[in-house]
Amino acid sequence: MIEAESSKVGDLVVPPALWTPMKTAPRVEVTAPLAARAAFLTRAYADVIADTDRLTGLLDLLRGHRGHATVDRWLALLRDGDITGLAAALMEDHYDPAYARSRGTDRTVLATHHADSLDEAGLASLADRIGETVRGT
Repeated sequence: MIEAESSKVGDLVVPPALWTPMKTAPRVEVTAPLAARAAFLTRAYADVIADTDRLTGLLDLLRGHRGHATVDRWLALLRDGDITGLAAALMEDHYDPAYARSRGTDRTVLATHHADSLDEAGLASLADRIGETVRGT
């Protein structure tokens, strides 16, 4: 499974010989409500959230991309302890628009699977459905 990102993974670059076919490969889309995604990310990135000084610094780096008012709103959510609200705001304001741009329009979608929940049971069900899609191709 490959997330809709870029050819960079941290400081590393995916070689063009691999990245080019990845961009055009058929995809399985996964959708979930914003609240479920925010709750999942809050659990998945607990280590990042625990270091509020580092997280503040990372958010500050996005001022040039999203503007001072937006980053200030994110930092207020962090200061107030509304981590799930912060995750939702980051997705709405930053990640979802960036992923939409990176996906482009020329692609084959094998299937779209919706998950109402991204808890353990929801993820297991989603994995089963994705497996069925991939095995059926």
